[in-house]
Amino acid sequence: MEKGPSNKWVNKLLNRHLELSEKLPEQQDKARRRMSNVTVVDQYFKLLVDTVDSLGLTNKPNQIFNCDESGFSGKEKSKEKVLTLKGSHSYQQKVLVHGHITVHMCIAADGHVLPSFLIFDGCLPHRSFKDGVPDNWLYGSSESGYMDTELFENWFDKVFIPFCGTRRPVLLIFDNHDSHISIDLIEKAKANNIHIIGLPPHTTHLLQPLDVAIFGPLKEKVNQLSVTLGNLNKCATIGKAKFPALLSTAIDQTTTLARVKESFRKSGMYPV
Repeated sequence: MEKGPSNKWVNKLLNRHLELSEKLPEQQDKARRRMSNVTVVDQYFKLLVDTVDSLGLTNKPNQIFNCDESGFSGKEKSKEKVLTLKGSHSYQQKVLVHGHITVHMCIAADGHVLPSFLIFDGCLPHRSFKDGVPDNWLYGSSESGYMDTELFENWFDKVFIPFCGTRRPVLLIFDNHDSHISIDLIEKAKANNIHIIGLPPHTTHLLQPLDVAIFGPLKEKVNQLSVTLGNLNKCATIGKAKFPALLSTAIDQTTTLARVKESFRKSGMYPV
């Protein structure tokens, strides 16, 4: 046993216990490891249960929302493998251009998805970038391409309030990043009977539906589509102007009603 169990032993173990599977361990920073404990998670769920009960939202998944953003830089790598000669390198044509684009998404516990918000670095694309994209998407820009307080308030005004439905109260859950919290936002939320819960720091990988089951498959689908486009057209590149259409296709193919509902279930947000 000095070298560990044999492959034969492991295979027999997996055959006896079908609930087990082989996975590559993911790296986790110290902050996430420190905050991912029973005390922190229990306190959050107590707050969530009390809030959902007090607002009467126990059986109203269409009034419970989660929002967050994820970035695309063009440096993402596909997880798909190819066959090649031993000792040789395998290359894949780069299709996505460098830069940074942030997509801000919002999903509801009943499975529906609100319009996306794209944030470009520097400025909006000079060429037409809305072709093949839903008319209700929102666009913005910042120097870095990341979300800031002004952009988040703009999304809250132009996307969340108009598209979260007419029924009240509404519960919106997101992380406590500085860009998400401001006095103006809180006042607007109060005026519209929108209640806000902030997730504990460094726990979104466990407690946030978008992180648990949406952003991962979405990024992988964007990579797959870009690789396919590169294989079909060796001269193709996907810049700022073409990226929204690619992203829209990826969202349509991955962010299904069933997957959104499952993301809420896996994170424990709904059913609580």
